[in-house]
Amino acid sequence: MLGKPAPMQLELIVILVALAGVLVGAGVIYFVVRSRRALPGEEARPAIEPAAEPEAAPAVEPAQPRRVEPRPESAVPLPVDKPREAAIAAHAAVEAREQRERLREGLARTRGGFVARLSRLFRGKPKVSDALKDEIEEVLFTADIGSSTAEKLLARVTESLDRSEVADIDAVWQVIHDAVLEILAIDAPPLTFDAPPSPYVLLMIGVNGVGKTTTLGKLAAQHQAAGRTVLLVAGDTFRAAAGEQLEVWARRVGCGFFPGKEGADPSSVIFDGILHGRAEGYDVVLCDTAGRLHTKKTLMDELQKI
Repeated sequence: MLGKPAPMQLELIVILVALAGVLVGAGVIYFVVRSRRALPGEEARPAIEPAAEPEAAPAVEPAQPRRVEPRPESAVPLPVDKPREAAIAAHAAVEAREQRERLREGLARTRGGFVARLSRLFRGKPKVSDALKDEIEEVLFTADIGSSTAEKLLARVTESLDRSEVADIDAVWQVIHDAVLEILAIDAPPLTFDAPPSPYVLLMIGVNGVGKTTTLGKLAAQHQAAGRTVLLVAGDTFRAAAGEQLEVWARRVGCGFFPGKEGADPSSVIFDGILHGRAEGYDVVLCDTAGRLHTKKTLMDELQKI
């Protein structure tokens, strides 16, 4: 028979049994809590539902060829782009019509002045007299056609009137018409822009406000299009902003520009501009000047110096 355990051994056994019970209880509590909620920092994993079985796809019938019905002849045809030639022709027609309108407006003052005054003189077929010739001379010389042209027209009209006693307006108009055509039909040789010495220099002169600077810009564009190098010289040092206007044209055309200071001597500006054009090898030098009337002696002396 076994003997009874000692008191010390009995205490040790009780402690071990109690410790084992505590460990078992803690383990049970841990697994229960973990199964009900996720630990901090972890997301609860959703229950995985079984995947639904895919439904059977409906049977696709093969595409049937679509029959295209022929379009009836009465149907409206689809729009097509107009050919470029037609667009260019239409644009040219519009420009020609606008040019005719500008010419008609520009000649309105001439018809209402020079032509109308002559028509009033010959109203009722007056007799040819010295007084009638004097009135015709006054109308011609006060018209804006120049003294040289007025003299030529007066000589032809007087010669026609001397052949008859009564002035015939139709005959006078025919004489003026033929004389004007003779003046305009002057044969002029073509300009040579590469003839020595270079560069070719053009000096623009004219009355105030007739469009000298704008015309120079257009001439510069024509020379540039012909393959020549162009220099615009701002010789109009009198009119405010004349140099700036010519510089704008130079930028538009893409040609050279030689400025002149406001109030400077125009002769020196043009002289230096021509020297600059020669040194830089320009083909054409176009020089602008201030507007002037032939009745202003100081301005004409300035032009003579230029």
